[in-house]
Amino acid sequence: MNASTDVAVLAAVKAEDAAVVAAQIVEDVRQASAEPTWLAATRRVAQVAAVHAAAVDRDARFPVEAFEAMRRERLLSAMIPATLGGAGLTLAEVARICETLARACSSTAMVYAMHQSQVACIVDQGHAIPWQREMIARLVDEQWLLDLERKHFMELLATEKTQARIEQMLKTGKPLRN
Repeated sequence: MNASTDVAVLAAVKAEDAAVVAAQIVEDVRQASAEPTWLAATRRVAQVAAVHAAAVDRDARFPVEAFEAMRRERLLSAMIPATLGGAGLTLAEVARICETLARACSSTAMVYAMHQSQVACIVDQGHAIPWQREMIARLVDEQWLLDLERKHFMELLATEKTQARIEQMLKTGKPLRN
């Protein structure tokens, strides 16, 4: 080979590499845009939850930071039908949110699941009643976390068995089955 052939081969290889890189970038963008917005929002909330998970467990406190992030991402009204202003997610989609959150902070996931259960009941039982439709609209607009979930979560944290489970997880990284 001579120098001009080497340059031509090198240029062809670099062009091929560039094409591979460009194709990968296009695929990455396609996949990112194919991801539902609620899943991307869930991943952002999970990042916040993960940062505070140890403190939530250690201090037996409510995961305030994660729920503030959920409000910003509008995930508290995920199961409310789109016709009522919510995201209209299915139970399977909300389960995926819970799974993603649980990997970051199990307390956050538990409270979120309890919240969605309550929201589903309200929607199922009362969306035809004017005052309940108004309440659902406010839940969507203001991203309410129902006090019931917070109250029960805090009561659960105060029990001896829960404290023992938290202590076991912090010490060993393994769950205590008590």
